[in-house]
Amino acid sequence: MSRAARKLEIVATSLADAAAAARGGADRLELCVDLACGGVTPPQTLLAQIRDAHPALDLRVLLRPHGGPFTLSRDELRALLAEVRRARELGLQGIVIGALGADGAIDRESMRRLREEARPLEATFHRAFDLLARQEEALESLIELGFERVLTSGDESTAWDGRVRLRALIRQAAERLLVLPGGGVRSAHAAALLAATGARELHSSARTGGELVDEAEVRALRAALERS
Repeated sequence: MSRAARKLEIVATSLADAAAAARGGADRLELCVDLACGGVTPPQTLLAQIRDAHPALDLRVLLRPHGGPFTLSRDELRALLAEVRRARELGLQGIVIGALGADGAIDRESMRRLREEARPLEATFHRAFDLLARQEEALESLIELGFERVLTSGDESTAWDGRVRLRALIRQAAERLLVLPGGGVRSAHAAALLAATGARELHSSARTGGELVDEAEVRALRAALERS
């Protein structure tokens, strides 16, 4: 895989995070708040501020109404459809979504509606994917639904621990969808993770003991991508 194709996505929950990620060399930001619960939808004011401050960055917004189970009520789905429209109006580049049905499988109807509402924005299915029992089948469903990416740790607590599964998913997806390793990704093992999985993009919170993005860690992740 060519170096030019490699991308670094950083989680940003504030203007300060976005600035540190940009200075460190991030290509893309996933925008959310409340990382303690895995992240939820950020306020529109924050999205607009980050967009205005960093017009050159690829910005993706996490659309998740609450922490806890990845199920959506009808009211929550309607609210998320409205959030998708606002993301388009703000000129963001993509959305990050995911919902499971009562059976524990992908909520295909909700995902279909959200994915179609988002076009022409790109769509990433988030780490709800790691709760799925039949990931190979789920990957095919996401391809069929028109998703461009799936964020996953390979069914383990960290992407490094899940590197064998990640490699298998990347091979299965081929060029039809991009498997984005995320979950405890750090510069110390980033190059080894890329080599072990064949991934061409990485997702990281880039937090090294504090609540804010560590610019030095972003730089180190960027360097690892460029060396690989």
